[in-house]
Amino acid sequence: MNEYCEYNVGDVKNKPRYPKWWAIIAVMLAIQLVFLGINLMFIIPAIQTNSGVDSTKYPVTSNVADSNEGKGQVLTSISVVDIAKSVNPSVVGVLSTQKSSRGTGSGSDEIFDSQYFGSGFVVSEEGHIATNYHVIEGGTVFSVILPGGETVDAELVGSDPSIDIAVLKVSSDVDLPVAKIGDSSTVEVGEVAVAIGNPLGIEFSGTVTSGIISATQRSMLVGESYINMLQTDAAINPGNSGGPLVNSSGQVIGINTQKASVAGVDEFGQTISAEGIGFAIPINEAKPIIEQIINGTEIVRSGIGVSCYEIDDELAEANQVPRGIYVDDVNVLGSAYSAGIRAGDIITKIDNKAIVDMNDFTERLISNDVGDKISITIWRNGSETTITVTLMNINDLE
Repeated sequence: MNEYCEYNVGDVKNKPRYPKWWAIIAVMLAIQLVFLGINLMFIIPAIQTNSGVDSTKYPVTSNVADSNEGKGQVLTSISVVDIAKSVNPSVVGVLSTQKSSRGTGSGSDEIFDSQYFGSGFVVSEEGHIATNYHVIEGGTVFSVILPGGETVDAELVGSDPSIDIAVLKVSSDVDLPVAKIGDSSTVEVGEVAVAIGNPLGIEFSGTVTSGIISATQRSMLVGESYINMLQTDAAINPGNSGGPLVNSSGQVIGINTQKASVAGVDEFGQTISAEGIGFAIPINEAKPIIEQIINGTEIVRSGIGVSCYEIDDELAEANQVPRGIYVDDVNVLGSAYSAGIRAGDIITKIDNKAIVDMNDFTERLISNDVGDKISITIWRNGSETTITVTLMNINDLE
């Protein structure tokens, strides 16, 4: 024990047992000064952080409605509760009804309705509602279910199947608040993301789920085009399609469109489900299309009329084929079919330049105008052939 003492027992016996009153006061003051110093170590940096924000780079506002664009400013974050209260009144259910018939064997057809349910959100004071094309695809009669449960008729204004966007319209007499639109180009991984919609049908209308932005550049097939999607772990289910993905300022940054439900199979052949992997069309991609539809502008998108997928190096080596774009299906009304491209062909080059991936393939097509002629090199049965294909408006194929 001696190594912890700087004095011996005899010294202790000769010292007073209790300190004098002034010594007690001095010790107490010293302790208070120590605690004060510790508190200042945390308080001062916090004050400096809050007061030293560059307001030109990070302007602060408590009013989400200050800007409908959201560009150039970062708005004050609000709670998920406030986000729900702010955005939910702008979110509706979308009911698409397709009238079908089938023979009964008695010479008359039985008419029945097939109904599909999704979500949408209000984008104009005139009653325009944005949703996904796959929600209304094939429908002949459309309805919108308002937040209070009332159902009103809607008309289809237009659509762009190539990126899965459609716009409906209800009567301007229907009082619906317009959703605030944000800027998806400023979204960063890790930001709060809130999905609002009607998963699994009207019974769960107005469902709010929250998570984060998991990725911002996921190249995904949407309709006929590959675009860079926002990925989120906020729960998205059938029925959420067409609903808004919202940031922490209550602004729409995306349109919920897809989810990954299958991760693969196990050694027993059983499906392995995927959780928390949803995708949304960035609002910056969707907004110009929505505006064109509302304004009655024809939407033109260059293409050749094929369904395809990428063959990467691994697939190419495993199947002893070249890297490129595998043609899975060809629309008989498309220009690819007319030029001689068939299912099973592998597109390796466009205008004599190798195709890197699906995103590259799509960009090469849409960067040209409808009516332009391009050369496409295809691999078929062990040999390559180059043919000329005229680009067409693939929206004409719908």
